[in-house]
Amino acid sequence: MDDNQPLVIDVGSFHTKGGYSGDDAPRSVFPTVVSGNAVGEEAVSQGPAKVVQDGAVLDWDALTRVYRHVFYQELRDTPETHPILLSESVFTTSADRAKLVGIMFDEFSVPALEIIPDAVLAVYSAQRVSGVVVDVGGSDDAGTVRIVPVVEGKCLATHAVADVAFEDAATTLARVIHSADGANEHALASHVVLSGGAPTPDLANYLHRGLQNAGYQSVDVIDQPRDRVSVVWKGGALVAATADFASQ
Repeated sequence: MDDNQPLVIDVGSFHTKGGYSGDDAPRSVFPTVVSGNAVGEEAVSQGPAKVVQDGAVLDWDALTRVYRHVFYQELRDTPETHPILLSESVFTTSADRAKLVGIMFDEFSVPALEIIPDAVLAVYSAQRVSGVVVDVGGSDDAGTVRIVPVVEGKCLATHAVADVAFEDAATTLARVIHSADGANEHALASHVVLSGGAPTPDLANYLHRGLQNAGYQSVDVIDQPRDRVSVVWKGGALVAATADFASQ
């Protein structure tokens, strides 16, 4: 392993994933919970507190402990020697992003940092630059989803919707696609990417049928059921493996 190989960290509401650029899968996956000094699996049986909920940080000290845990305990590495790529929610505020940047440079002395929206990374994981991400891993209620359109590597944040009931996901997805980008409407319908770890049987078929019923004929719902929890991380690993990122 290259001593300067970029590290990729995806802190989600339910699970944190950590590993190295270019890898096919994260080397560490653990629950994003904290109880006192315990983090992850060790904290699960101790009445743990959530750290992140639907992209919002609930406890910044706990989040710092999560990053310290993944760097030093899970990966057993030193962040000050590696460029770092982190994910963030499309709903992250500029103030929260600035606070995270401060933690990375002040607490961990990272040499270089890039923060990319999780929806963009999910689309990249499917070898695309445009698509619509349907995320089923951002809420305590597995019956709700987030829908985020991405065009040419940019989130269309004003068209993103959260807390969509499962039974409304197909009609909401069609509405988001229709309103998000007229020039790329049918291209978006043909690149629907599922992410998140909540169990959702038959979700891909349900969305496929819903989009066809809405009039979209070329529909492709990209689902990796066994790896869906790591879709965002995988996109980050691809980005961090590029020459441009490695040269930071």
